[in-house]
Amino acid sequence: MSKKRLLARGFNQAELLAEIVSKHLQVQIDTRSLIRSKHAKVHRAGMDRRGRELSVKRSFEVKRVNKIKGKNILLIDDVLTSGATVSSCASVLKKSGAENVYVLTAARAA
Repeated sequence: MSKKRLLARGFNQAELLAEIVSKHLQVQIDTRSLIRSKHAKVHRAGMDRRGRELSVKRSFEVKRVNKIKGKNILLIDDVLTSGATVSSCASVLKKSGAENVYVLTAARAA
């Protein structure tokens, strides 16, 4: 989530979900290893599937490979619409040496 959106909203819903899941699974949350390096000019809520894919293409990077390499990663997202964001994130994580990447979402958009 961009800093601008976080300031406007006041909370990060995916991070709140991650806190709940981490308590139940007794795992650590890492919000710094995978970062969005490129922000879309338009929010993806109004985009079609192709637009979403293009907006997140090469938008993520792993900053701390040592925290990712050989690990099983659980990505948490609030809403899965096209899957473009989690696919892009998973691809970058796998290229950085993640053993497995799993995705958990709270909702699926129609």
